[in-house]
Amino acid sequence: MSTTVWQRAMAMVVNCDRDGPALVEFAQLLRNAGFSAVTVQCTSSLALQNPVSRIREWLGELQEQGFSRGIWSYLGVEPEQEAEMANVQIAQCGARFFVANAEIEYKFTQSGGPDPAAFDRSERFVRRFRQLRPTMGLGLSSYGRFDQADIHYAIWLNEGKARALPQSYPNEQGPRWEPVPCFLGALDVKQPHNVMRHPGTGAVIPGFPKPYVHLTIPKPDPSDPHAYTVDDYVAMMHAARLTGHPLGFSAYEIEAWRREDIVKLGEGIREHKLAFVPA
Repeated sequence: MSTTVWQRAMAMVVNCDRDGPALVEFAQLLRNAGFSAVTVQCTSSLALQNPVSRIREWLGELQEQGFSRGIWSYLGVEPEQEAEMANVQIAQCGARFFVANAEIEYKFTQSGGPDPAAFDRSERFVRRFRQLRPTMGLGLSSYGRFDQADIHYAIWLNEGKARALPQSYPNEQGPRWEPVPCFLGALDVKQPHNVMRHPGTGAVIPGFPKPYVHLTIPKPDPSDPHAYTVDDYVAMMHAARLTGHPLGFSAYEIEAWRREDIVKLGEGIREHKLAFVPA
């Protein structure tokens, strides 16, 4: 079976807070739960989030466990420099794919009014990144409701060939950010003036194609009795699958999840076929 990294259960790591035996044990826990891809945060804008040496240690151990390895960065206001920095870190870390997290700095609508410069950052980042890495797998992580955040998605799809990774965080934003509406929102981003084209056929489409959308779910909050639980996320991801969501999703800040929640998510991955799990 031929699969892409995006069809796997992907662990999104913010802080490389383990080493030695603790890291080995954690990698085995993730593998046993059905995870087979990992992306570790390198930078927030141009500031390092984790030392490159520690990222290499994490990616090396997870590669030993059979994981596809990548890095991710939160994008700020220096798109060309950030693309160039990502290119260097990809080489330093031996990454095989890259996830760009573009949020408020890339939205046209800001609290103070329209900001064309922010909207244009997508074009500047994507074009510089593709100059440096013309074929590397690229993901766009952003607000859960792509249809309610006016980022220049067309450039990410048309020139970047990026996968959409909407952040389905209903504990923060309520039911409108549950998996099903987040999935559907990426399929029609409500920007008819910015033509998006299907990567395979070239046909004009209203958003990302279904196979290009892979949701991200957040760390559960067991301290809040009213918060969404792992069981809730599994059920909602299953509902998204029934709506047409493809194999593959990511779990944010996985290093901060409780062990029992990772195990329970793993049970859901297999029961509901939420992601490709290698034999």
